[in-house]
Amino acid sequence: MKKKQDEVMMNEYEYLLAVIIGVLIAILLKRKDIMEILKLRREIRRIERASQ
Repeated sequence: MKKKQDEVMMNEYEYLLAVIIGVLIAILLKRKDIMEILKLRREIRRIERASQ
């Protein structure tokens, strides 16, 4: 009985680890996107100022 519980715990930890890694990767990808968006916004602002 005890061995079965340990296996379940390990599976839960592996699942949590996979979720955490997935979230970290998503955050890193999002951060790249955010940096691109900020650069674009800066460019747009510069163009707007130049056109006034």
